[in-house]
Amino acid sequence: MLAGPAFAQMDPGFLGKRYAGASLFLETVHDSQLDAGSGILGSANLPLSANFDLHGYGYYERFTDFDVRDKRVGATVLAYREFDYFKPFIEGGLAASWQSSTIAGRKYESHDGLYIAGLGVEAAVSRQSALFIKATFNKYFDSDNGHYWTYAGGVNTWFNDKVGGLISIAFNESETTVYTLGLFIRF
Repeated sequence: MLAGPAFAQMDPGFLGKRYAGASLFLETVHDSQLDAGSGILGSANLPLSANFDLHGYGYYERFTDFDVRDKRVGATVLAYREFDYFKPFIEGGLAASWQSSTIAGRKYESHDGLYIAGLGVEAAVSRQSALFIKATFNKYFDSDNGHYWTYAGGVNTWFNDKVGGLISIAFNESETTVYTLGLFIRF
């Protein structure tokens, strides 16, 4: 049984919790010949101290059109302040990206790093669930690859004291929309 009396003793949200999990996601590309891509994301969060977390992640995504593949690993440090029902936060970090595609038999590859800076808020909506919104600026090391903003929102919940879930939607400026569904284990 996933739900139970543990709800009364839980505090909602993912900030400040030690957990690891996996998510499936679908990315749609607007105004492009590419169809939707799908992928898997693994992530972990470790509280470093009161109000500071280290969040690490890695993902693999594939678009069948043009055999596009995107792999990324990264880590951010999150600083947050806890109020009665919400936690505003800022984050900063680094990531590495490996992208490849095959078009008409020719293979193209791109490898680059990214700087990441963001801010957001996580707000309790029940004893086990919280809504979140955030805006993140992503800047490639190689200035020719540019930069982009990601705007995300969703809900995370703890089904019991060990198992949680997440559903979210993110917009990468006006170019893509990403739908995510995840499952997490506290340890």
